[in-house]
Amino acid sequence: MRRTPATAAALLLSAATAAAVTTVPASAASAPRATGGATVVVNCLGSPEVRPKEIILACADANDLLSSLSWTSWSPGVATGNGVRQLNDCLPNCVGGHFHDYPVRITLSRARLWAGHAGVRHFTALTMRYTGVRPSGEPVQVTSDLP
Repeated sequence: MRRTPATAAALLLSAATAAAVTTVPASAASAPRATGGATVVVNCLGSPEVRPKEIILACADANDLLSSLSWTSWSPGVATGNGVRQLNDCLPNCVGGHFHDYPVRITLSRARLWAGHAGVRHFTALTMRYTGVRPSGEPVQVTSDLP
């Protein structure tokens, strides 16, 4: 699915609205989520996800995201899959920019205990390996920290 600046803005507004109107009791915030004991990835709203279809990498404006995710494995220490990195070129600016699709193989790793969520582990590193065309100047493989 191709994202336009308008859909990215709508997504960001929806996320901000959901975050602003959602409250979680303190007892629920520290309770383990219904993840079946699986290691999770934490999304932009601070919620745990297992095998998500999408991971937003730029939480502030959704101008960089992984979509169409298909997971080949999901274990306590490592998760691997394939998808598409959708990146806004922000030319002439991010509102007027265009999204470009880049096929990637991703690996989630470096599982750690999630502070404030008793017994829940979350992935803290993401490695993207481009499997085709990639953004100009971008190395074939990039590893970054996850929240």
